[in-house]
Amino acid sequence: MSQLNVCWNNIYRKIYNMNLWESVKELICFCEQVDFVHLYAERKLIFVHKLFQSTGDVLRICAYMYTMSRE
Repeated sequence: MSQLNVCWNNIYRKIYNMNLWESVKELICFCEQVDFVHLYAERKLIFVHKLFQSTGDVLRICAYMYTMSRE
């Protein structure tokens, strides 16, 4: 996850012509975006929420089992 976040930050560095040692945290915030770790967590929550709303019993049970796990 950390390596993907570094790649995500490097995309911002490439777009805005920044050096590797410069932090993009403020830039990401200024653009009203989030880093990759938070983006991944948000998408995971949306996915599980949609599983709970599905009409299939198997999908809802999988979503329930997932929420009860340590993940």
